[in-house]
This record gives sequence, structure tokens and C-alpha cells, in this order.
Amino acid sequence: MLILTLISWFFASAKPRLPFLCFCLSTLLFFTLGMPSFANALVSRLENTRQNPPVCAQLQNLPLVVLGGGIDLYVPSNSPYEVLNTDSLIRTLRAPEFADVNTRYYLLGGGKGKRTLSDAMKNVLIHRGVNANNITIEEYSQSTHENAEALLTILPPSDTPSIKLLTSSLHVNRASAIFEKNGYTVCHIGVDTLYSVPKPPVSYLPYLSGFSKSTLALREWMALQVYQIKGYL
Repeated sequence: MLILTLISWFFASAKPRLPFLCFCLSTLLFFTLGMPSFANALVSRLENTRQNPPVCAQLQNLPLVVLGGGIDLYVPSNSPYEVLNTDSLIRTLRAPEFADVNTRYYLLGGGKGKRTLSDAMKNVLIHRGVNANNITIEEYSQSTHENAEALLTILPPSDTPSIKLLTSSLHVNRASAIFEKNGYTVCHIGVDTLYSVPKPPVSYLPYLSGFSKSTLALREWMALQVYQIKGYL
């Protein structure tokens, strides 16, 4: 697009500078956002900045709080493996790695209609051998802020001050901060990392995968700013 614009601008009788400059800058911006080197740098700044409190190394058998990531309301199949979005499914499948037979699971996330995140996650865990009696679900919250508010009701910090919080690595900072503000000591577990080691020189070329990572990282950064403005963090 940039090359075609340069050619057309060069041969055009009238050469408007401002539209041409805006187009070039826009093209450069999208080119940069699509570069894996740039995208992975953005992701790394969000995924690798939080350290768990030292006390987490000493705490044992904490309740495991799993945040839902997304659900597809329109998939014809009712299988939870197909209904859950990729990030939700990864969190759910990996949850037993961070638990033992006596661990209490708290699955947070609602939905619309007949399908809810937490119910689909529960079905996956039961299918993977987790005791249903160890699972508590919450089916109404629609955001991280609402997740944290819902947990106050079913697992108040006055009774259980420390939790393991399982979510996607990109989401760790915002999720941990909001649960900490609600009174919990958070020992985070980040899964489903987006970061991968860029391989120059091809990592300086634009890819759809790079643009997708940049989009997710910028969206998470904007959500952090919104939560701070609203006083959630």
C-alpha cells in the first residue's frame, strides 16, 4: 500500500502533503504493530512485571481461584471443550497442576442464556477427575472487577485471606491488583503466555500473529488505565 501510494503521489499533478503524510504514518504504525519483535516487547512488559509476595512460598493448600476468559455462545455443540474459548480452556485444563486432592476450586465467570463460563469450566474439571464437591462456581460476573466482587461473597478475605489466582499471563497484573485491593493476599499463577522469542531478521516484518499480540497487549494496557480511573485498582 505504501509503495502504491508513493508511485501515485509521484505521478500525480497535485501533491497534497498532509493526506500523504498521514497515510505514510498510519502505514508505518500498522507495520510496527505487526512486527513480532515489537509485539513481543509489548507483551513481555505486561506478563513479566509482577512478583508474588515472599509469603506465597510458605503457604500451603490455598484455595485455587480460576478466572474465566471467554465463552462462545453460538457454537452448536454443547461440549465444554468447544464452548470455552482457548484461554478459558487452557486455564481450566492446567488448573489441576497447581492443586492437590483436597484443594478447593473457585470458578468465576458468568454468561448469557443457558451457557456460563464457570459451569463449562466445572464440567471440564470433573471430566479430568476433579471431585465435584471441591468445586464452587459463580455464574453472574462479567468482568475482572465483578469476579473480585463475587468472590467477596463466597470466600470473604476475613475467613480466607490468601488465595491462588489462576489466569492468563497477560492478565496477571490487573487481576492480582484488583483482588489485592479487595483484601486478599494473591499468589498468582500465569498460564497461556503470549510471549515468544523473536527471531531477527524476519521478526522485523509484519505478521498477523504479531498484530494480534499487539492488539491484545494494548487492550490490556487500556483496561489497566480504565480500572485505575474508576478506582478499581
